[in-house]
Amino acid sequence: MEDYEKDKQFLDMSFKPYLVNEKKTNLVNLKKVNASKAASILILLQYKDGDWHVLLTVRSVHLRRHPGEVAFPGGMVDKEDLNDPVKTALREGIEEIGLEINKIDIIGQLPWVRTRYNIIIHPIIGIIKENLILRLNKDEVSQYFTCPLSIFLKNDIYTTFNFNNFQFHSFQYKEYNIYGITAWILIKIAMIIYNKKPQFNLIKF
Repeated sequence: MEDYEKDKQFLDMSFKPYLVNEKKTNLVNLKKVNASKAASILILLQYKDGDWHVLLTVRSVHLRRHPGEVAFPGGMVDKEDLNDPVKTALREGIEEIGLEINKIDIIGQLPWVRTRYNIIIHPIIGIIKENLILRLNKDEVSQYFTCPLSIFLKNDIYTTFNFNNFQFHSFQYKEYNIYGITAWILIKIAMIIYNKKPQFNLIKF
């Protein structure tokens, strides 16, 4: 537990300059930003084997949106979430991967990001304090994995590709292709934690 407290303190200090003020952590007004929908994602971090790792999922191939893609736990905002992005992220984590919320701590909320499909994403940073035993909802998630966060600053497994006149970051980690907004957010998180720039040019999203 002593190591965990040090890890949490490190994340608290690293993310503090970037977190949304607690008084402004409610969901963005979609009409004001001319967006269609809002979602929350849960970025779960854990320090192990000498590096920070992040938990990622693979979406079910049966889903209508982004089937088979690597993603963070998370999903669209429901009315029941009462304008609370953290509540959305935790609810989706429970629904998708059987998340045991007593085994994580929330660090805070980063500023929202707009995808190229005009969806507003609220990134919620969390830290894993105990090893998780996940129970996947196979209708939504086919598998999960963790990977070192440091790979998202290196050229080794990095490339770009074009789709619908847009350019995207892409990383091939083992059998997993991590790209799009997920890759972009992971790059930004890695830049904060390691206080380094990537070995490649960052594409504006």
